[in-house]
Amino acid sequence: MFKIKERKQLSIQIGVLLVASVLSVVTGVVFKKELDKIMPDKRSSSTFNEKASGLSGLFELTERLGYKVARWELPYRQLHGQGQTLVTVAPPDTLKEFEVEQIIKWVKKGNTWIYLDDFSFYSASGILSQFKMSAKMTGVNKKIDKTMDKQSSLEQLDLTPEMVYVRPIEKFAENKDVGGLKLEPTCRLSGGEPIVEDSIGRIVSYVPLEKGKVIIGGLVSICENRTVAKIEYWSNFQFLENWMSTTGGTIYFDERAHGHTGGTNVFIRLSRGPVGLVTAQLALILFIGIASGFQRFGKAVPIDSSRRISNLEYINGLANSWSRARANKLILEILFSSFRNRLAKVLGLAIYEDDAKFQASLKEKLAQSKSEANANVFEAYQVALSSDSLKDEQVNVIVSSCDKIGADLGLNKVK
Repeated sequence: MFKIKERKQLSIQIGVLLVASVLSVVTGVVFKKELDKIMPDKRSSSTFNEKASGLSGLFELTERLGYKVARWELPYRQLHGQGQTLVTVAPPDTLKEFEVEQIIKWVKKGNTWIYLDDFSFYSASGILSQFKMSAKMTGVNKKIDKTMDKQSSLEQLDLTPEMVYVRPIEKFAENKDVGGLKLEPTCRLSGGEPIVEDSIGRIVSYVPLEKGKVIIGGLVSICENRTVAKIEYWSNFQFLENWMSTTGGTIYFDERAHGHTGGTNVFIRLSRGPVGLVTAQLALILFIGIASGFQRFGKAVPIDSSRRISNLEYINGLANSWSRARANKLILEILFSSFRNRLAKVLGLAIYEDDAKFQASLKEKLAQSKSEANANVFEAYQVALSSDSLKDEQVNVIVSSCDKIGADLGLNKVK
């Protein structure tokens, strides 16, 4: 157990350690946030990225323009309504086939899906096949023009995207007020109706789906935040803003494709309802009960259970009690039984042997040791037990004979 002074010192040390830990964590988080502000990330990334990343810049720009903007983190099967837009930009993992089907079903009801990707992996071609489209990789070298297959990717082809200057096709009303686009496409599309194209092929295509429409682009750098401050890139953001505003409803930036989910932990959900309140009350009662239990009793003190009298006083008192109860036969049986057991070891006999055999062996043993002890102690014992009233003198004679035999044969005296 700790002393009171040691407890106080330990509590102070633990408190200082906790304060230091909290301060170090808070300082590290704040420092990282400030560092992210001055070190922009050119990747599209996510709208949750605290760095000045492309998609977060586009999200903030769209929000400041007054549009109804939100992040989509729920499963795509929960998409509903009409006149809305879903913006999916460069997902790190290709959408599953069933997810694409859920989005297409939602688009057909009168919504818009803007999907921008580099289509550098074969798995992404599954999305294009839903619209009877395909993609091929293109680079700086005009002679390199390879159709994407199962093995090809941008890293394997080692191609550098080519900067192109192009004006979107004017027949679409959404391209109104859009000047020349400065793009870095990584591939060209085939299929759909072209919205933006150059001499090599289509960069952005339009696919009508019943009441809705899909805009597919083979580029991701169009919305990089590093281009917001440069006037020559402003048309790129104007182009996206025009197409996102055509439906007039909520513009959802797809964060589920970037690994963010809006699902709630089952324990958190239950804790917000009646179950959580009941659990909190039970926990409070349990805490109070435990705290009260520690306060109710004092410090544990060991209790000395040893006798307060000497062994001799205890034995004399016990003998006096038995004598008053006239239990001489019981006393003699207990003492003689102990003597008989110890004698059996010396004589080499079993305990269950009869008294006649014990007495014969005892006489022979006493004769060998030239002892004058009474060898007829077993006969005297049987006579004493058979008597109606056993006196103290008879008990003392038999016990004395046992002590004499024990002393001559090396046995402990009977107490």
